[in-house]
Amino acid sequence: MKKHFVFIMLLFIGSICAQAQSNDAPQSHPFSYDKFHIIAKGIINDTLQATFCLDTGAYELSLDSAFVSNHTLNKKKLQEGLFGEHTEKVKEELAKRGLEVPSDGGGAGTGETKMKRAFERIRCHTGDYTFEEPNYKVYQNLLSSNVLVGFEPGQQLTFEVYYDKQTFKLYPGEPQLSFDKSWTRIKMKEHIVQTTIPLKIKIGKKTISGDFLLDTGSAHTISLTTQTANEKGLTKLEGTHPWAAVGLSGESQGGIIRSESVQIGKDKLPDIDIHFSYDKSGALSGSDFYIGIIGNRILEKYDMVVDYVNLYLYLRPNSLHDSKSKGGR
Repeated sequence: MKKHFVFIMLLFIGSICAQAQSNDAPQSHPFSYDKFHIIAKGIINDTLQATFCLDTGAYELSLDSAFVSNHTLNKKKLQEGLFGEHTEKVKEELAKRGLEVPSDGGGAGTGETKMKRAFERIRCHTGDYTFEEPNYKVYQNLLSSNVLVGFEPGQQLTFEVYYDKQTFKLYPGEPQLSFDKSWTRIKMKEHIVQTTIPLKIKIGKKTISGDFLLDTGSAHTISLTTQTANEKGLTKLEGTHPWAAVGLSGESQGGIIRSESVQIGKDKLPDIDIHFSYDKSGALSGSDFYIGIIGNRILEKYDMVVDYVNLYLYLRPNSLHDSKSKGGR
């Protein structure tokens, strides 16, 4: 999804994320690591219990359509497309800039997501943070949870994840912990509603460096976009084998190749499976601000603190650091 499109979308939606204010120290909360996704318990509209997938690669709130229907969350008719009844106006505005409205609702895959939008205010709480939105996306199948929670720099929050202990902290404001020399600090780049970090990958004689989307919604290690794979000639390398998975926009396909190393900050991880995509549309086809995605199968090797206030990622090796990482599903 193009940067300019996302910016226009934000202007249209006018999302407001109200932060829960608290003087108490942030608390640790458990999560289940279901199929390499971070799944936590949460509350919708102060009363309804639900499961939340915590996804730094997404933005806004998305709900499963069956969950919405079963609990009669939306009292109005769900509207088609990202912009509902205003879609045609947005199309005209984008056309003036040489851009098009995507037919899907985002995420990996080459099919249609059949996403709709509920123009109804919703309040979701998980960890020590409350998300409030004037509308939300509704998908036919979120696969892993009732709610997909996207993170945006504008929310000014901190997200701590301790993968080996399966606990997290989520709270408004700056990190509430001290960082000693065991932590590596990496500067993140802000791209309207998403963040990237720099990585360096060595595959044979090829070195691939660039910005990667920080994505706790990905069950893979590293995923390179189709654009990057073509530019680097990865499809012509020997020793690759195929992979297939299902994302929010349908089926994704590509290849897997073993890397000599992945360098994240000052840390160098050997023998990591690298996915590359064949998708011609969707999040893995290409981007104007990232060349790939870094997912949970790499991030799980660290205690992780995402500081959206100052735009820093902090990593500290944990007990999973030296375990072998396959690509994920």
